[in-house]
Amino acid sequence: MLFLCFDRIRVTVDGEFLHYIFPLQFLDSPEWDSLRPTEEGIFQVTLTAETDCRYVSWRRKKLYLLFAQHRYISRLFSVLIGSDIADKLYALNDRVYIGKR
Repeated sequence: MLFLCFDRIRVTVDGEFLHYIFPLQFLDSPEWDSLRPTEEGIFQVTLTAETDCRYVSWRRKKLYLLFAQHRYISRLFSVLIGSDIADKLYALNDRVYIGKR
């Protein structure tokens, strides 16, 4: 599944804060990008909504069927997912950089 968030969510691993997922970011973009279309995966992060949370979810198989029929939507999703992953990696990098000061 792929989830789009509408509220701020805290991401942790074993109780250690990693980063926030902000409104209109994907909850699981790195996981989505790391799996093949037929794979399902289990990832060990904890997502905690800081307020009442709303999200939209899409089933992986149905999305890939849509992408097969509409290449433009497939390309658009690739760009959105890539941008989302880059934003999250920069956030992690900023956290490490600030932590070293």
